[in-house]
Amino acid sequence: MHPNLDRMKKRCTMLFLTLISVIAVNAQDLVPTDVRITADTSNNAPIGVETSIEVTLTNIDSMSLLAGDTIHLHAMANGEALELEYVLTSDLDSGALLTLNFGAEQVVLIDTSSNFQVIVQVNYAMDVDTTNNTLAEDFIPSPFINNDWACTAVSIAAPIGLDTVDLDNNTNLPPAIETLNIELTNQGDVHYLPWSSISYSVFIGSDSSALHVYLGENGISPGASTLRTLSNQNLMPVIPDSIGVYDLCGLSRQPVDANSANDRFCISIPVVDNFDPTDPFNWPTGEEEVSDIAPYFIQWTGAAATLVVEEAVEYRIYNALGGQLNAGTLHAGYQVRFENLASGVYLLQVKAEDGEFSTEKFVIR
Repeated sequence: MHPNLDRMKKRCTMLFLTLISVIAVNAQDLVPTDVRITADTSNNAPIGVETSIEVTLTNIDSMSLLAGDTIHLHAMANGEALELEYVLTSDLDSGALLTLNFGAEQVVLIDTSSNFQVIVQVNYAMDVDTTNNTLAEDFIPSPFINNDWACTAVSIAAPIGLDTVDLDNNTNLPPAIETLNIELTNQGDVHYLPWSSISYSVFIGSDSSALHVYLGENGISPGASTLRTLSNQNLMPVIPDSIGVYDLCGLSRQPVDANSANDRFCISIPVVDNFDPTDPFNWPTGEEEVSDIAPYFIQWTGAAATLVVEEAVEYRIYNALGGQLNAGTLHAGYQVRFENLASGVYLLQVKAEDGEFSTEKFVIR
């Protein structure tokens, strides 16, 4: 063999071994070690709930995965294909765990299938062993699990202080509920993953709105609660405009609920009419009925009041209880004095010659 050719073969061999060494030093092994959906600890899942898919990955190699590296996740959940691309925001050290959720846009319905299987596969550019990149997990859709949601609080956030509505002789209408808070509590054994679905309704009498919504980026463990805030006026129940006591209620409508006794929570809103016709402050002032130049004026000092008229009038004096104290007729230019009046509010009613009525309150101290 030519000496130069021999030296070239040795150099190529050394270069190849060096490349292999570099690859080995920089290789990592990232494997899926757990798969979860909304279910209890025995993998029983509530039928009718939409669930996200959550995967835990473990770096089982001695080398760290570096920040900025990209991880590709693929899943097949009950026949539906899901994909996720994730860029590491920090190094993933040897033995460290990373939990990823496929997110709100990739939820899957737990249907009545006898078996709900999730198969996940992870792909990573520097993965040294691809034989352990796939993991399958079986779940059991079931109506016979402790999936118990309760409505535990209802409150009107706006308008503030809306605990009683006073119609006030039908001059007021019940205000619209602007913002409503409904607290729902997971009182069962099922851990709800982020983005999973929950259902509830709000109602006053037959005025009801049903809502099917999704949890945010935080899941709800057994014993924990979620606060739902409703501000859509198209979905808000309306307080009736007739006297009565009305219940404003929230109702959990979660599928396969294990305990219907705790589904409802209500607050009462009394609608009353506290108008008191004997209260002088409810009497009309007559300002809209008085002419530009009133045909009378009244003066009151101490325990007496004097009525002075510029034209003939009929008059009546009432006390705060609506009782008539005095009445009579005065000719133009005359006056009358009412003496020994007790402290309180009085109403003077005057009828002019043209038949026009006017009223005025006065106070004796």
